[in-house]
Amino acid sequence: YGKPYIITIDDSDATRVLRGGSWVSNQINSRAAYRDFNRPGIRGNEVGFRLCRSFYIEP
Repeated sequence: YGKPYIITIDDSDATRVLRGGSWVSNQINSRAAYRDFNRPGIRGNEVGFRLCRSFYIEP
């Protein structure tokens, strides 16, 4: 068989999946099911994460 063939992958320019929208997205793109893509290291208002917390207000 000879020497094994080694594959090297340069993923420095590869894209990553972004899920959901952001506070600047429209109604359709704000859904959790929305998918987009971008390169690692990209910054902007449309990229990040959301925190949420439920709370109870006594009547």
